[in-house]
Amino acid sequence: MLTPDLEIGRRFVDGNKPPGQMLLCAVTGSHHYGFPSPDSDLDLKGIHLSPIESLLGLEDPVETRLEFRHF
Repeated sequence: MLTPDLEIGRRFVDGNKPPGQMLLCAVTGSHHYGFPSPDSDLDLKGIHLSPIESLLGLEDPVETRLEFRHF
């Protein structure tokens, strides 16, 4: 069984911080289910708490969904 390279995930999250406080970041996909292959990507899903100022304004919220593919 392959173990996910969590350092890649940490570097990605550090370089792409969401606005507000991060509450949860988890490994999902094939690594979570125990079926990764040598060329599997690292799937991360997270939950963050947006600053209240960004939710109460009249402007559209900033999209925070990020995709990263490691080749």
